[in-house]
Amino acid sequence: MNTRLIMKLATLVLGLILVVMIYNYTSSGSLTRTLNALFGVSNANSINWCADHVVDVKWIATEVPEALKQKSLSDLRRQYCELSTEDIVDLDVDHVEWAPLAESSGAAGHTTVLEWSSQFEVYRTGGMPFKSAKLTQELLQK
Repeated sequence: MNTRLIMKLATLVLGLILVVMIYNYTSSGSLTRTLNALFGVSNANSINWCADHVVDVKWIATEVPEALKQKSLSDLRRQYCELSTEDIVDLDVDHVEWAPLAESSGAAGHTTVLEWSSQFEVYRTGGMPFKSAKLTQELLQK
């Protein structure tokens, strides 16, 4: 009887240890990285908002500093078509007022618009909102 009790307790302790280990594994981000690698999903922290085969990129917001408006097309494509992004935390994007910031035209005549909210320092393209600290820093410098 004593042996059976020890076996039951050992099984319960082992089960508890396994539950704690599984919980730590799933909450650490390792599971997400493993699943992303398994299914070939990229968790890149950048977004390319420009149209395919970019022909023109132009700032359309009046708040853009003059130094950025004077950049050449190649500089705009190289520096601002692909933006580093961060997650939006504690902001209800449904209540954000968006204003056009920049526009990109492609060879096939397709245009894409990059929108922003200067109040919340968030951006949106194709309906997908994101933050970009680098772009915000450049837009707010005078």
